[in-house]
Amino acid sequence: MNTETQIQLLQTAITHSSAEIVILCDASGSMGAHIDSSDATSPTRREVLRQCLMTLAHTLQEGARIYRFAGDVKPFEKFNDPEFQGWDLEFGTNIDMALRVARKHNPSRIILITDGSPTESTPEETVETAQSIFARIDTYFCGAHTDTRATDLCRELAQYGGECFIDPWDAAYSLNTILVHLLLVIQRYGWRIDQTRANAIVARLKALMPCIPHNGSSK
Repeated sequence: MNTETQIQLLQTAITHSSAEIVILCDASGSMGAHIDSSDATSPTRREVLRQCLMTLAHTLQEGARIYRFAGDVKPFEKFNDPEFQGWDLEFGTNIDMALRVARKHNPSRIILITDGSPTESTPEETVETAQSIFARIDTYFCGAHTDTRATDLCRELAQYGGECFIDPWDAAYSLNTILVHLLLVIQRYGWRIDQTRANAIVARLKALMPCIPHNGSSK
């Protein structure tokens, strides 16, 4: 799946009225910081969020909605940079409010992509709100690993078979590396495979692993 197709799927989700899947994207000011504060070449948290959305695009069927949140919550209007900046949102990280907005859609799955702890409620209150929603919740954490309060919350919020990805960017890079070596082993031991078939295998494996970028790179 190429980038153009991914963006088209995301744009369809943005404009759809119903919501079997709801994606909540943290657009607070801290998302502009680098994953590794000591390395200016590391990706920003906002870049990781965007990559997560791109890799999730293939899972979106009709009936998905995408929201961005900071101190308040607003739906995405267009899949572009100004929307990710969140300049029109209030200050804060109101995960509790975002979950309550998602609950109104009565979805079967909620995907939360965030870098931090809630500022408008306690972690316990946020977990309580999540538990009031009868939906699978997956969390993608794209903040500092040293923030154990935030990582612990993301783990607690994952429920009903949901998963918690603490470092989706590094996971994408690692899994891509595994796929490359897998194909080399197949070819080395004489399993005849042309490039078209190799691409099909990689595409299928990527579809089964939501952390892997679909554009063939980890950056």
